[in-house]
Amino acid sequence: MKIEINTLENKMIEIKGEIPVEVFESYKDKAITRIGAEMEISGFRKGKAPANMIEQKVGEDEVLREMAEMAIAEHYPKIVKDEKIDAIGQPMVSLTKIAKGNPLGFSIKTAVMPEIKLPDYKKIAKGEQAPEEVEITDKEVDEALLQIRQAQIG
Repeated sequence: MKIEINTLENKMIEIKGEIPVEVFESYKDKAITRIGAEMEISGFRKGKAPANMIEQKVGEDEVLREMAEMAIAEHYPKIVKDEKIDAIGQPMVSLTKIAKGNPLGFSIKTAVMPEIKLPDYKKIAKGEQAPEEVEITDKEVDEALLQIRQAQIG
């Protein structure tokens, strides 16, 4: 499978790729079964019609769209994992090439986690001095309490 990843602005990326013909065609039976599961064709029980009748009824385009949806749904998570993409949110998928006997071309745009770079905290910590120890006497505490009492009365 050919994959190309482009960085866009606003923490977005675009994944362009093609799923080979053999892999794309392998989804045909599954797609027809999924489409036919809810379809009613006279003379057959719901979901039990033969594949060729289902394909005739819905048309080749609908079968290709279902195949594409299934193929991308299965391969997108693998692409994200293999390419180590920190994708967030719902991806925007568009098909660039879809035809019988050809590879499936697609483009997926998705948001990614922003990269956070921390400063060298060890270097910063070395420059800091330990806080001075401060001693507070009982006399200072009594004076502070007296000021608070006078502020509340006045």
